[in-house]
Amino acid sequence: NIRVLPHSSCRTSLSGFLAAYLINHKIIPLEVKSTENYRYVSLKRFSEKYESRVGNKYVLHPRNLSIKEDGIICLPLYMTCFL
Repeated sequence: NIRVLPHSSCRTSLSGFLAAYLINHKIIPLEVKSTENYRYVSLKRFSEKYESRVGNKYVLHPRNLSIKEDGIICLPLYMTCFL
């Protein structure tokens, strides 16, 4: 059961967009970045605010696959289909 949470979606800057999805009663935040150099401040703030309800956290970006120490999964744009 996947549902988009439209009120949680917001443009964070010219280089990013944060959206949240509800999957199996967990909020899955997803931030999309279009530049090589970035920070994911909005994603971290959102995750802290809704910590008890947040599942996996994702960043879609133009770089290689990586998993950050804080548990954020960074996926290249072409891997979007695997979410």
